[in-house]
Amino acid sequence: MLELPFDKIVDKIVADSKLSKAEVIGLIEKKKDELQGLVSDEGAAFIVANEKGISFIPSKSEDFTQIQDIAGGLKSVNLVGRIITTYPIREFESKGRKGAVASFLIGDASGVVRVVIWNELTRLISEKKISIGDTIKILNAYSRINNDLVEVHLSNRSRLSLNPEGVSVPELGAFPQSNGSASNQGGGEVVLGTITYVFPQVRFFDVCGECNRGFKEGACTTHGVVAPKKSMVVSVNLDTGLLVYRCIFFGDVAASLFASSVDKLFADFESDSSLQVHMDSLRKAVMGRIVRASGRIQTNSYTNTEEIVVRSLDLHPNPVEIGLALAREVAA
Repeated sequence: MLELPFDKIVDKIVADSKLSKAEVIGLIEKKKDELQGLVSDEGAAFIVANEKGISFIPSKSEDFTQIQDIAGGLKSVNLVGRIITTYPIREFESKGRKGAVASFLIGDASGVVRVVIWNELTRLISEKKISIGDTIKILNAYSRINNDLVEVHLSNRSRLSLNPEGVSVPELGAFPQSNGSASNQGGGEVVLGTITYVFPQVRFFDVCGECNRGFKEGACTTHGVVAPKKSMVVSVNLDTGLLVYRCIFFGDVAASLFASSVDKLFADFESDSSLQVHMDSLRKAVMGRIVRASGRIQTNSYTNTEEIVVRSLDLHPNPVEIGLALAREVAA
């Protein structure tokens, strides 16, 4: 099934039909009324597009799709781009058979997408046959949605060629500018990754109501005896595709991970007769999310491993902006 955000469907109809956005929205609402609410906004929009003769699938086998226009669910995707970065190979076993998977990030003038390769094709990375900056042409791939992001996957019938003649792709440093950044900000580390594990221990404690620092012997070392307020700490594993970081969240940043506040979470934990059930529910809601965390790296004196103390958290990162920023950083 073709998967495309509602706004992109509307923009495509506006561009190809010459109707105004308001007119297109009106047609979609009318179609939903005709079908008595039995279709989603996206479904009604696709019906309107079809009635207008608008296709979201390239009509010719050699037509190339711009990265920003790739939707999930396409069975034949042709694209060209420049390799921004590669990720390590991961081996796995499924139903008694061993396999391998790897991926790399490519960009064109419109955006960035992750390309996933399987088994024999992973030799492209293990044997270093592809390099950052190479131009790549991909034919007959397919697309899917993974963690709310579009990915391009290569199958046995897919074909690719490196640095083909007659293909024009912007140099790494010439990708479109954006407001995002994947580099260090304010001296801190910025990482984009998937939350793969939430540690079960969530601890609440008192801090100074004036400066948020911890109490020592019942008082703040700066403000003395003041009214305390609650804070909290929670840790997660964040998988960037290259490394897995342990990230530690404190206070409001920790609470924002669960789309809540410290006071509400503390009250819930205090009143919940089954604390473990409540925590399991929160962990389930968080695991698998893609986030961008910014903070400082420190070495855990107990485990002697690096961890990130997170100062700010973006729960809805823009992967295109981050990918383009990474491309410019690589080219610098």
